[in-house]
Amino acid sequence: MAIRHQSIALAILSSGKLCVLVSLIVLGCGRAESDLPVISPLELVSPTQLPDVWSHHSTETAIRLRNSSRFPVQIVELSTSCDCAVASVSDTDLSPGEIVEVRVSLQAVVPRTVGELRNISLFCKLKESKQSFTFQFRRRGIIAVDNQAVKVSQQISPGETFFVTLRVDAAFANCVKVICQNPDFQVLSQTVSAEGDAATVRLDIQARNQLAGATYRVPLVVQASQESQPIESTVYASVDVVVPVTLEPAAVRIDTSHGTSFESSLSVQTKSPVRSVSMMGATEVAAFESSKAPSGDWVLKWSVKPPVTEGLVVANCIVRIECEDGEAILKSVPVSVYTPYK
Repeated sequence: MAIRHQSIALAILSSGKLCVLVSLIVLGCGRAESDLPVISPLELVSPTQLPDVWSHHSTETAIRLRNSSRFPVQIVELSTSCDCAVASVSDTDLSPGEIVEVRVSLQAVVPRTVGELRNISLFCKLKESKQSFTFQFRRRGIIAVDNQAVKVSQQISPGETFFVTLRVDAAFANCVKVICQNPDFQVLSQTVSAEGDAATVRLDIQARNQLAGATYRVPLVVQASQESQPIESTVYASVDVVVPVTLEPAAVRIDTSHGTSFESSLSVQTKSPVRSVSMMGATEVAAFESSKAPSGDWVLKWSVKPPVTEGLVVANCIVRIECEDGEAILKSVPVSVYTPYK
């Protein structure tokens, strides 16, 4: 409300002389400044640390606010800084000194790290002002892996064993179990070690013998229970399998003084049978033949063009191994041709 100012000048005459000039300020048409509502009338009377939130169920807690002003306060709207929390209040009109409970429902969210701490703000829109309060809670859950994926750094061959480590909440250290859902991989052993709020689960996993060279996605289902309630979470391990391709000898070396042909043996492990083996990329090779031997290996026959250049010529060719399932494997093979000087 506006404040009206009025100036009144009083002149006091004594013995015909002007003695004192007084100026007065009169306040009117409104309440005094001390009667205006305070900017932050609500006072938090609850701890700022909220209960832990578990990834498999929601948690509800109460936040207590007091009207610390000398005037009635009306709560118009409540909101939070996170979609994982919903706030509500039953009594929106607070008398001076009255305490109200704000119910906050914290939704189940899988943590990014074990025991992840999160801050959340409660926004209170009042009739004549607004306030906010900041709280902290800890996300806890059965499993906590960044992006729910594990990258296996090493490259393996079919039949080899690799390991994956997962971090779980220490509350599940004695009941956690991991199941591999990719039939091409088998969990050989599982060990759990707990330290503080977290437990580390190590899985030794073996790849099947007949695997093609590729990056495999391995779903790992992590199961546990809390208070007889079964819970589970799925993470994905990504592992690169390298298919051994053995060429014996490893390089093609031809001395034209002894002939213009060369024979080598190719051994390869693939997920499906090899349909054909071909050569590409070397102009020095005039002819190339491949045939499958009874042992399962492939016999490769190389023939070079008649020598036109004396000395050593080095080239590089690509052996293409095509499987019946459509997969193709490329193997780089160095080719050297030596023609004696005349």
